[in-house]
Amino acid sequence: MDEYIGKVAFNYAIREAVKKYPNSFYNGLEVARQIAHDLPAADVRPVVKAKWVYTDMSRLVCSNCGNPVAFALKEDGWHHGDFCPNCGADMREES
Repeated sequence: MDEYIGKVAFNYAIREAVKKYPNSFYNGLEVARQIAHDLPAADVRPVVKAKWVYTDMSRLVCSNCGNPVAFALKEDGWHHGDFCPNCGADMREES
């Protein structure tokens, strides 16, 4: 599985290495490679896109896992979530 590192952590680590080894430009790529190797992997997961679909029994379910949606009553009416509470799929429209 691929591992990911955070950009902020990587940039900070590069700045610190430049301070520590100010005259080491010739091996800068090796230093950057080592920093990337030593940083802990970021906690990420793939984004799963899905949508709310109606079943033949007029129930609204997640197209990814089949979990029925729960509606919430808000000031301007009934709303379903932007994410499936069961599998975490992103239900927002792609822009």
